[in-house]
Amino acid sequence: QAVAGAAPVAAAAAAAPPRTRLEVLRLPGGHTSPVDLPEGLRSARHEERTIRRLARAIASFAAGGGPDGGAAEAEAAGEAVGEAGPPPAAATADGTALKSRLLRLCIGTNRGLTAMAPSQRAEIAACVEDLEAAAPWAPGDAAWLDEPLPEALFGCWRLLWASSPDVLSLSVIPLVDCGEIRQDVPPQPQRRPGQPLELLNTVELSPKGAALLGAVPLLGAFFGAKVTIKALADVRTGGGLSIRFTGGYIDALNNAPLPRLPLPDMPSQSSSGSSSTNLLTTYLDDEIRIARSPLGDAFVLLKVAE
Repeated sequence: QAVAGAAPVAAAAAAAPPRTRLEVLRLPGGHTSPVDLPEGLRSARHEERTIRRLARAIASFAAGGGPDGGAAEAEAAGEAVGEAGPPPAAATADGTALKSRLLRLCIGTNRGLTAMAPSQRAEIAACVEDLEAAAPWAPGDAAWLDEPLPEALFGCWRLLWASSPDVLSLSVIPLVDCGEIRQDVPPQPQRRPGQPLELLNTVELSPKGAALLGAVPLLGAFFGAKVTIKALADVRTGGGLSIRFTGGYIDALNNAPLPRLPLPDMPSQSSSGSSSTNLLTTYLDDEIRIARSPLGDAFVLLKVAE
Protein backbone atom coordinates (compact mmCIF):
# COMPACT_ATOMS: atom_id res chain seq x y z
CA GLN A 1 0.00 0.00 0.00
CA ALA A 2 2.88 2.32 0.72
CA VAL A 3 4.30 1.81 -2.78
CA ALA A 4 0.89 2.25 -4.41
CA GLY A 5 0.18 5.39 -2.43
CA ALA A 6 3.53 6.91 -3.31
CA ALA A 7 2.79 7.08 -7.04
CA PRO A 8 0.01 9.71 -6.82
CA VAL A 9 2.16 11.79 -4.47
CA ALA A 10 5.12 11.67 -6.87
CA ALA A 11 2.87 12.53 -9.82
CA ALA A 12 1.41 15.49 -7.95
CA ALA A 13 4.89 16.71 -7.04
CA ALA A 14 5.99 16.46 -10.66
CA ALA A 15 2.94 18.41 -11.80
CA ALA A 16 3.38 21.18 -9.25
CA PRO A 17 4.61 24.44 -10.78
CA PRO A 18 8.16 25.46 -9.86
CA ARG A 19 8.48 27.88 -6.96
CA THR A 20 9.31 31.43 -7.94
CA ARG A 21 12.74 32.48 -6.75
CA LEU A 22 13.18 36.05 -5.57
CA GLU A 23 16.21 37.95 -4.33
CA VAL A 24 16.51 41.50 -3.05
CA LEU A 25 19.42 43.77 -3.91
CA ARG A 26 19.47 47.17 -2.21
CA LEU A 27 21.60 49.73 -3.97
CA PRO A 28 22.65 53.12 -2.59
CA GLY A 29 20.00 55.84 -2.86
CA GLY A 30 16.23 55.72 -2.94
CA HIS A 31 14.15 53.28 -4.90
CA THR A 32 13.45 55.94 -7.52
CA SER A 33 17.06 57.08 -7.75
CA PRO A 34 18.57 56.41 -11.21
CA VAL A 35 21.37 53.87 -11.28
CA ASP A 36 23.35 55.98 -13.76
CA LEU A 37 23.57 59.25 -11.85
CA PRO A 38 24.73 62.45 -13.53
CA GLU A 39 28.48 62.90 -13.41
CA GLY A 40 28.36 65.69 -10.84
CA LEU A 41 26.40 63.56 -8.34
CA ARG A 42 28.47 60.39 -8.52
CA SER A 43 30.70 59.26 -5.69
CA ALA A 44 34.14 57.81 -6.36
CA ARG A 45 32.74 54.29 -5.92
CA HIS A 46 29.46 54.80 -7.75
CA GLU A 47 30.20 52.52 -10.71
CA GLU A 48 31.45 49.67 -8.51
CA ARG A 49 28.63 49.96 -5.98
CA THR A 50 25.81 50.21 -8.51
CA ILE A 51 26.37 49.43 -12.18
CA ARG A 52 28.95 46.66 -11.85
CA ARG A 53 27.29 45.16 -8.82
CA LEU A 54 23.91 45.16 -10.52
CA ALA A 55 25.41 43.46 -13.58
CA ARG A 56 26.99 40.73 -11.39
CA ALA A 57 23.70 40.19 -9.58
CA ILE A 58 21.75 39.78 -12.84
CA ALA A 59 24.34 37.39 -14.27
CA SER A 60 24.42 35.31 -11.10
CA PHE A 61 20.64 35.17 -10.90
CA ALA A 62 20.30 34.14 -14.58
CA ALA A 63 22.87 31.39 -14.05
CA GLY A 64 20.94 30.02 -11.07
CA GLY A 65 23.60 31.04 -8.59
CA GLY A 66 23.22 32.39 -5.09
CA PRO A 67 23.30 35.99 -3.95
CA ASP A 68 25.18 38.47 -6.10
CA GLY A 69 28.91 38.38 -6.34
CA GLY A 70 29.17 41.83 -4.85
CA ALA A 71 28.03 40.76 -1.39
CA ALA A 72 31.50 41.21 0.06
CA GLU A 73 31.77 44.74 -1.29
CA ALA A 74 28.27 45.49 -0.05
CA GLU A 75 29.07 44.29 3.45
CA ALA A 76 32.23 46.38 3.44
CA ALA A 77 30.14 49.39 2.51
CA GLY A 78 27.60 48.64 5.24
CA GLU A 79 24.78 47.67 2.87
CA ALA A 80 22.24 44.93 3.46
CA VAL A 81 21.94 42.08 0.97
CA GLY A 82 20.06 38.87 1.56
CA GLU A 83 17.27 36.52 0.68
CA ALA A 84 14.02 38.15 -0.25
CA GLY A 85 11.09 38.21 2.08
CA PRO A 86 8.56 40.79 3.18
CA PRO A 87 9.70 43.11 5.95
CA PRO A 88 8.29 41.97 9.31
CA ALA A 89 5.80 44.82 9.47
CA ALA A 90 5.13 45.28 5.76
CA ALA A 91 2.44 42.61 5.85
CA THR A 92 0.21 44.81 8.03
CA ALA A 93 -2.56 46.37 5.98
CA ASP A 94 -1.99 49.99 7.04
CA GLY A 95 1.73 49.94 7.78
CA THR A 96 1.16 51.05 11.37
CA ALA A 97 4.21 49.22 12.71
CA LEU A 98 6.42 50.65 9.96
CA LYS A 99 5.18 54.19 10.64
CA SER A 100 5.88 53.79 14.36
CA ARG A 101 9.37 52.52 13.63
CA LEU A 102 10.06 55.38 11.22
CA LEU A 103 8.93 57.93 13.81
CA ARG A 104 11.26 56.38 16.39
CA LEU A 105 14.19 56.42 13.98
CA CYS A 106 13.61 60.09 13.15
CA ILE A 107 13.72 61.18 16.81
CA GLY A 108 16.82 63.26 17.47
CA THR A 109 17.84 63.59 13.82
CA ASN A 110 16.64 67.20 13.50
CA ARG A 111 14.96 66.29 10.18
CA GLY A 112 18.25 64.97 8.85
CA LEU A 113 20.12 68.22 9.56
CA THR A 114 22.07 66.71 12.47
CA ALA A 115 25.25 64.83 11.64
CA MET A 116 24.72 61.09 12.02
CA ALA A 117 26.47 57.84 11.29
CA PRO A 118 26.04 56.50 7.73
CA SER A 119 24.52 53.33 9.18
CA GLN A 120 21.81 55.35 10.97
CA ARG A 121 21.00 57.33 7.84
CA ALA A 122 20.86 54.09 5.83
CA GLU A 123 18.51 52.54 8.40
CA ILE A 124 16.09 55.46 8.07
CA ALA A 125 16.27 55.32 4.27
CA ALA A 126 15.55 51.58 4.33
CA CYS A 127 12.55 52.08 6.61
CA VAL A 128 11.23 54.77 4.26
CA GLU A 129 11.46 52.34 1.36
CA ASP A 130 9.72 49.61 3.36
CA LEU A 131 6.87 51.98 4.17
CA GLU A 132 6.61 52.98 0.51
CA ALA A 133 6.27 49.30 -0.37
CA ALA A 134 3.32 49.11 2.06
CA ALA A 135 1.53 52.10 0.52
CA PRO A 136 -2.27 51.87 0.90
CA TRP A 137 -3.00 51.31 -2.80
CA ALA A 138 -2.76 48.36 -5.15
CA PRO A 139 0.56 47.57 -6.88
CA GLY A 140 0.81 49.57 -10.07
CA ASP A 141 -1.47 52.30 -8.75
CA ALA A 142 -0.42 55.59 -7.19
CA ALA A 143 -1.49 58.11 -4.56
CA TRP A 144 -3.81 59.45 -7.24
CA LEU A 145 -4.24 58.58 -10.89
CA ASP A 146 -6.29 61.62 -11.82
CA GLU A 147 -8.63 64.17 -10.29
CA PRO A 148 -10.16 64.42 -7.75
CA LEU A 149 -7.22 64.46 -5.37
CA PRO A 150 -7.41 62.37 -2.19
CA GLU A 151 -8.64 64.21 0.89
CA ALA A 152 -5.60 62.98 2.83
CA LEU A 153 -3.35 65.27 0.78
CA PHE A 154 -4.91 68.42 2.21
CA GLY A 155 -3.71 69.70 5.57
CA CYS A 156 -0.60 70.92 7.37
CA TRP A 157 2.49 68.77 6.86
CA ARG A 158 5.52 69.13 9.13
CA LEU A 159 8.85 67.85 7.81
CA LEU A 160 10.20 64.95 9.88
CA TRP A 161 13.20 63.89 7.81
CA ALA A 162 14.73 64.63 4.45
CA SER A 163 17.70 63.52 2.39
CA SER A 164 17.49 66.40 -0.08
CA PRO A 165 20.51 68.73 -0.29
CA ASP A 166 18.06 71.65 -0.57
CA VAL A 167 16.91 70.95 2.99
CA LEU A 168 20.24 69.77 4.42
CA SER A 169 21.88 73.01 3.29
CA LEU A 170 19.84 74.87 5.93
CA SER A 171 22.15 73.42 8.57
CA VAL A 172 25.18 75.26 7.20
CA ILE A 173 23.75 78.80 7.29
CA PRO A 174 26.15 80.68 9.60
CA LEU A 175 24.85 81.63 13.04
CA VAL A 176 21.29 80.52 12.24
CA ASP A 177 19.13 77.77 13.78
CA CYS A 178 16.44 76.20 11.63
CA GLY A 179 13.11 75.60 13.33
CA GLU A 180 9.93 74.01 12.04
CA ILE A 181 9.66 73.30 8.30
CA ARG A 182 6.19 72.77 6.84
CA GLN A 183 4.31 72.41 3.61
CA ASP A 184 0.63 73.28 3.96
CA VAL A 185 -1.96 72.24 1.40
CA PRO A 186 -5.05 74.24 2.46
CA PRO A 187 -8.53 73.03 1.48
CA GLN A 188 -9.53 74.56 -1.85
CA PRO A 189 -13.23 73.91 -2.41
CA GLN A 190 -13.38 76.43 -5.29
CA ARG A 191 -10.57 74.74 -7.21
CA ARG A 192 -11.62 72.93 -10.38
CA PRO A 193 -9.91 69.84 -11.83
CA GLY A 194 -6.93 70.88 -13.91
CA GLN A 195 -6.34 74.11 -12.02
CA PRO A 196 -3.09 74.54 -10.04
CA LEU A 197 -3.00 73.56 -6.39
CA GLU A 198 -2.03 76.27 -3.90
CA LEU A 199 0.80 75.41 -1.48
CA LEU A 200 2.47 77.28 1.40
CA ASN A 201 6.03 76.32 2.32
CA THR A 202 7.27 77.73 5.63
CA VAL A 203 10.51 77.60 7.58
CA GLU A 204 11.29 79.19 10.95
CA LEU A 205 14.74 80.75 11.36
CA SER A 206 16.36 82.27 14.43
CA PRO A 207 19.87 83.28 15.52
CA LYS A 208 21.86 80.62 17.32
CA GLY A 209 21.25 80.94 21.04
CA ALA A 210 17.88 82.63 20.63
CA ALA A 211 16.28 79.72 22.50
CA LEU A 212 17.88 81.11 25.66
CA LEU A 213 15.40 83.98 25.41
CA GLY A 214 12.45 81.61 25.81
CA ALA A 215 11.75 83.04 29.25
CA VAL A 216 10.89 86.30 27.53
CA PRO A 217 8.68 85.23 24.59
CA LEU A 218 8.14 88.71 23.15
CA LEU A 219 11.86 89.48 23.19
CA GLY A 220 12.62 86.10 21.66
CA ALA A 221 10.15 86.72 18.86
CA PHE A 222 12.07 89.81 17.76
CA PHE A 223 15.07 87.58 17.05
CA GLY A 224 13.28 85.06 14.83
CA ALA A 225 11.45 84.99 11.55
CA LYS A 226 8.99 82.75 9.79
CA VAL A 227 9.55 82.69 6.04
CA THR A 228 6.56 81.67 3.89
CA ILE A 229 6.98 80.83 0.22
CA LYS A 230 3.82 80.63 -1.88
CA ALA A 231 3.69 78.08 -4.67
CA LEU A 232 1.41 76.64 -7.31
CA ALA A 233 1.48 72.94 -8.13
CA ASP A 234 0.28 71.38 -11.36
CA VAL A 235 -1.21 67.96 -10.66
CA ARG A 236 0.29 65.09 -12.64
CA THR A 237 -1.08 61.61 -13.05
CA GLY A 238 0.56 58.90 -11.01
CA GLY A 239 0.91 60.94 -7.81
CA GLY A 240 3.08 63.73 -9.21
CA LEU A 241 3.18 67.46 -8.44
CA SER A 242 5.06 70.01 -10.53
CA ILE A 243 5.68 72.94 -8.18
CA ARG A 244 6.63 76.49 -9.11
CA PHE A 245 7.25 79.22 -6.56
CA THR A 246 5.46 82.54 -6.99
CA GLY A 247 6.38 84.78 -4.03
CA GLY A 248 6.10 84.99 -0.28
CA TYR A 249 6.54 87.03 2.88
CA ILE A 250 8.38 87.12 6.22
CA ASP A 251 6.61 87.27 9.59
CA ALA A 252 7.95 87.54 13.12
CA LEU A 253 7.72 84.40 15.24
CA ASN A 254 5.01 83.92 17.88
CA ASN A 255 2.78 86.59 16.31
CA ALA A 256 5.01 89.40 17.54
CA PRO A 257 3.68 92.88 16.67
CA LEU A 258 6.03 93.45 13.75
CA PRO A 259 5.05 94.32 10.17
CA ARG A 260 5.00 91.63 7.51
CA LEU A 261 7.78 91.96 4.95
CA PRO A 262 6.80 90.89 1.41
CA LEU A 263 9.25 88.95 -0.71
CA PRO A 264 9.73 89.81 -4.38
CA ASP A 265 7.39 88.00 -6.76
CA MET A 266 8.93 85.08 -8.56
CA PRO A 267 8.27 84.40 -12.24
CA SER A 268 5.37 81.96 -12.50
CA GLN A 269 6.54 79.75 -15.34
CA SER A 270 4.73 76.74 -16.70
CA SER A 271 5.37 73.37 -15.10
CA SER A 272 7.78 72.59 -17.93
CA GLY A 273 9.88 75.64 -17.11
CA SER A 274 13.24 75.50 -15.41
CA SER A 275 11.90 77.00 -12.17
CA SER A 276 9.58 74.08 -11.40
CA THR A 277 10.25 71.36 -8.82
CA ASN A 278 8.81 67.91 -9.40
CA LEU A 279 7.75 65.66 -6.51
CA LEU A 280 6.32 62.16 -6.61
CA THR A 281 4.06 61.10 -3.71
CA THR A 282 5.15 57.55 -2.86
CA TYR A 283 3.15 57.13 0.38
CA LEU A 284 0.08 58.93 1.66
CA ASP A 285 -2.45 58.40 4.42
CA ASP A 286 -4.06 60.53 7.13
CA GLU A 287 -0.82 60.68 9.17
CA ILE A 288 2.28 60.28 7.01
CA ARG A 289 3.25 61.55 3.58
CA ILE A 290 6.40 60.60 1.68
CA ALA A 291 7.50 62.40 -1.47
CA ARG A 292 10.57 61.99 -3.66
CA SER A 293 12.43 64.19 -6.10
CA PRO A 294 13.47 62.92 -9.54
CA LEU A 295 16.88 62.03 -8.07
CA GLY A 296 15.30 59.90 -5.33
CA ASP A 297 15.71 62.38 -2.46
CA ALA A 298 13.09 61.62 0.18
CA PHE A 299 10.85 63.94 2.19
CA VAL A 300 8.97 62.44 5.16
CA LEU A 301 6.15 64.61 6.51
CA LEU A 302 3.77 64.28 9.45
CA LYS A 303 0.27 65.78 9.36
CA VAL A 304 -0.26 68.23 12.25
CA ALA A 305 -3.03 70.49 13.46
CA GLU A 306 -3.03 74.10 12.36
